[in-house]
Amino acid sequence: MAEAPHRPFRASILEKPWRWLDERYHLDDVVDFVRHKEIPIGGHAVIWYYFGGIALFFFTVQIVTGILLLMYYEAGENTSYESMKFLVGKVPFGWLIRSIHCWSAHLMVIAVLVHMFSVFFLRSYRKPRELTWMTGFGLLGLVLTFGFSGYLLPWNELSYFATAVGTDSMKSIPYVGEWLLEVLRGGKEVSIRTLHRFFALHVCALPIATFGLVAFHMVLVQRQGMAAPEAHDDTAASKLGAMRFFPNFAMRDVLLWVLCMNILAILAVWLPHGPGIPGMEWNIGDKADPLKPAYPGIKPEWYFLWVYQMLKEFPAHILGMEGPQACMFIASLLMAAWLLVPVLNRSSQRGRKSPAFEDFGVAVVLFLAFLTLKAWDLGVHVPHGEDPAAKPELVQIINRNSAGVIMLLGLGITVLRRMWYGASHFAFTAIALLQAILHGFVGLSYLAASGACTLLFGVAVAFHARRARRERLAAACLLGCLLFSRPSAAQEPQAAAQAGNQMPVEKWPEDFRKLFDANENGKPIVPPEAQAFFRRLPGHAQTLFFSGVESGLLSSPAQLASLLSLDLDDRKIELLLSDNCVLCHTNPDMQSDETLFRLRDGDPVEREKDPYRHLDVREIVSDVHFRQGLMCAGCHGGSPAGTEMDDEIYERWPEASKRKADRTWVPEFCTVRCHANAEFMQRFNPSLPVDQMLKYRESHHGRLLLGKKDSKAAQCVSCHGVHGIRSPESPVSSVNAANIPATCGKCHADPQYMSGYTLSDGTTPIPTDQLEKYRKSVHGLALLQKHDMGAPACNDCHGNHAALPPEVGHIAQVCRTCHVVNGTLFDGSPHKKAFIAHRWPECETCHGKHDIKKTNDEMLAVAQPTSICDPCHRDYGKPLCTETTALFYNSITQVREAGEEIERAAGELAEMGLEVDDLRFGVSGLRDSLLQSRSLIHSFSRTDFSKPYETGMKTAAELRAEVDRMRGEYSFRRNWLIVSTLFITLFAVLLYMRIRLADKQGGYRPPGAA
Repeated sequence: MAEAPHRPFRASILEKPWRWLDERYHLDDVVDFVRHKEIPIGGHAVIWYYFGGIALFFFTVQIVTGILLLMYYEAGENTSYESMKFLVGKVPFGWLIRSIHCWSAHLMVIAVLVHMFSVFFLRSYRKPRELTWMTGFGLLGLVLTFGFSGYLLPWNELSYFATAVGTDSMKSIPYVGEWLLEVLRGGKEVSIRTLHRFFALHVCALPIATFGLVAFHMVLVQRQGMAAPEAHDDTAASKLGAMRFFPNFAMRDVLLWVLCMNILAILAVWLPHGPGIPGMEWNIGDKADPLKPAYPGIKPEWYFLWVYQMLKEFPAHILGMEGPQACMFIASLLMAAWLLVPVLNRSSQRGRKSPAFEDFGVAVVLFLAFLTLKAWDLGVHVPHGEDPAAKPELVQIINRNSAGVIMLLGLGITVLRRMWYGASHFAFTAIALLQAILHGFVGLSYLAASGACTLLFGVAVAFHARRARRERLAAACLLGCLLFSRPSAAQEPQAAAQAGNQMPVEKWPEDFRKLFDANENGKPIVPPEAQAFFRRLPGHAQTLFFSGVESGLLSSPAQLASLLSLDLDDRKIELLLSDNCVLCHTNPDMQSDETLFRLRDGDPVEREKDPYRHLDVREIVSDVHFRQGLMCAGCHGGSPAGTEMDDEIYERWPEASKRKADRTWVPEFCTVRCHANAEFMQRFNPSLPVDQMLKYRESHHGRLLLGKKDSKAAQCVSCHGVHGIRSPESPVSSVNAANIPATCGKCHADPQYMSGYTLSDGTTPIPTDQLEKYRKSVHGLALLQKHDMGAPACNDCHGNHAALPPEVGHIAQVCRTCHVVNGTLFDGSPHKKAFIAHRWPECETCHGKHDIKKTNDEMLAVAQPTSICDPCHRDYGKPLCTETTALFYNSITQVREAGEEIERAAGELAEMGLEVDDLRFGVSGLRDSLLQSRSLIHSFSRTDFSKPYETGMKTAAELRAEVDRMRGEYSFRRNWLIVSTLFITLFAVLLYMRIRLADKQGGYRPPGAA
């Protein structure tokens, strides 16, 4: 007799609605199917069955929290970041929703990966479930794409540059890479169009595709059932256990969902910005700025780190392919092999064990783990914004640490497999461990270690595959390499065609070819790099070299090597080779060392000792005059086309012995013909002033040189150099702001050179410790170490061409150039009259000259060694002066300590996961009050000083109240987390007890039961 259908909701209020639905949709059939569906149970842990459901739970959480976030998020260049800040900081529980969304995304990836590897190792992909495996692989791809597309949506600095790095790998895909990159980004670069495309992809396209594929995947699971554990004989098959899908299996699924919800809540509250490891951090941070350079060491999400690290390990070109192309090709092969596992594993399809594939899965885990650990910079901590890859010693530590972890992990898995499961195949695991040893401990490069292991891999494949299959596999790999190398190989002819117009080698003049191919001791005199550079030159530039050889001025292979090694563009080559002076003076066969232009390489210290260092040919082509088209004849006279030294050259310059002993001719030589001639300078640089000579005559240097005929005094060449003159904006220019102290110090820091010079009193020798003091001063540290180009150097205080030593009355005016407010306050203070009466310099008296130290509040401390006020107040002041100083010191200390206290509290609250931007903005206001208070000290007025002090203390009180409120909020979060965790845990315990009761009532048959 047939079993009567089970009707839910009997004798309840829902019975009639259920009957109404059942009459129309036959729901009793579904109930009957669910009640009779059984899950096979074998000897392995049942927990692996539930990770698919866990992944589905996290996906559901993603959808729900994503919808809630979408209610406030606005995609746009000026709204994305701002809406996220508003959501996290202002919307009630907005921080919690975003934290749950981020954590569930990462946990979903972990669940999908664990689910896929459990299916692999249990061989649940075997016939007839091949398509189920492939749809699961497709779902993994969609999940990873979800993470990648959502990463950009906050539009912050980290997500912007990580997306730029991630999408940049797209262009390495052969044939369609550039097109795909533009489609994905909406242009050449990551921009607001990229954000809009990622937003549409994340909230529309991917959810629809995922829902469809999940539904198809679940239909396949229901149609084919869960894979029974492998049984190799009838006896083993009869010992398999079973579990009813409902309620036994379903309640276990719900129990794990409850536990996952509990874990998710704990993580979301305790770590709202992630654990802080690379690829798992979602603090909003700073807004994206496309114009800002990316800081080094930026990394993608953790599940893409293995690809990121692979790309770093590949050189620019390898085996006829571009490095990124080769990397993506190998990664694609690995993913294709993983997709086709059900097809490749023939043994499992026939019901036999496949120990080689099981071992291959372990090797894949070790391979991915090794690359991920290296990308995590394991065992090395560097400051934010630095890349340890730039330091070889840190790279070695990372490689060694990562290899050590992989060794321990691999050996642990091997022992477990051998002792617990009786495994006997470890070839692939051994290859993965060997790669880690060769790379991490032996010191081979990653590719070299991989190459050695690939040979062993080939041997292993040959051992486990039949000959015909092996030949087909080799042919396919060879064909793939040829196809994927074609784009990179085709780029060279295309680039050559674009350059075009090169002179064919067979048409080169014979005399030139002799120079070009000349050898010395079996090595080419013209280096291969220089030869390749010449071949890339346009034909008209190559012809200039041929003409030089024909004229006889280019007759030395060393001369040709020197000129080609400059690596100039064709315009500069035309300037250089059209001047016979250059051709003649670069020819070692025609010139002695004292007139020879050549490459003067070597140790920089030794180069400084070289008396002919100004004849370095690199300096000549870098000269600002050369870049403007002014060649040798501009200063030395003669004609660039001339082949002989004419009379004008000798007439324009003093004789060598005179011009070196008497330097009074230099300023007029540089200015009268050029730099003081407005009409002449209009042709080259109209913005450059032409009054340098007028200023120089009035300067101290000019008076010494032109008035007293002292040739040791600085003139044009002393500061600007000879042939290597650069614009002041050039970082290597001797008159660049950062180099001015060293330029002045060549003379003023040399006691021997400055011997005999005195100060304005005529008796005190000029000190030579200014440079040493300046380097330690607040200005020197800012300019030379922090590279603050706004910090003053020698010329900012003393002047440039009109350099004069400042008198006592001038010092305040020099300082007021920058410190305007302090100077104005001092003018209205009672100290002004006292300083004038005593003829004290206003700023220097308290702050010093070249050794100005960074000011600090302890300078006001009464009766302390650090005080700069006490010495004067004791000798000249009244008790009120000391009282005022004490008031200033105590007030400033209070404001400063309040700011430090609140700043520390903000840091602690930020670590707790609270949004502290408003708090830190308030601290900046408090800092402004502190700066105003410090500045108003120069007024020496209690009334003026009290205003910013009172404002600061009021701000501090408000911020302290805000800190207390935020700490209360954190306590609220923590306490209610504990309460909710207890309730969820209690529910989980009750559910577990209900599961035990259902098992006892039937529906669960353990393995081996009768």
